[in-house]
Amino acid sequence: MLKQSGRAQRILLPLLNCGCIVLLWQVAVIHRWISPLSLASPFEAAKVAFGSFNILLPHILATTYATALTFVLSSAGGMLLGALLMHWRRFRLAIYPSLVMFQLLPKIANAGKPDTPNSVKAKSTAKGSCATQDSQTQKEK
Repeated sequence: MLKQSGRAQRILLPLLNCGCIVLLWQVAVIHRWISPLSLASPFEAAKVAFGSFNILLPHILATTYATALTFVLSSAGGMLLGALLMHWRRFRLAIYPSLVMFQLLPKIANAGKPDTPNSVKAKSTAKGSCATQDSQTQKEK
């Protein structure tokens, strides 16, 4: 009995949370806390989506097909690569350093990104003001 109750909670609590978020979103749009021009209400978005389902269906199917095909091919390739790395020592010695490098690339790329859009604006403004000050200083000399 307790196992079913735990299973129900794992399913129902996230659904309840999602429903509360959508309801809060709808209330925020109705009361104009959020402009409907910047963010449509979830019910309006659903109405448009269901109304244009015939137009969206080919795109949904193409995206689903591409996603499933990519998942199957990458899974098969990953299993093949894992088997080769496990059974063939020379292959592992040759390929493993590259795999580690490719695994770290997204982390390295994200390390150079600023945390917030405001920090980009502040940095560019600061750089612009420094450049302006430098050009004014050179004009004065």
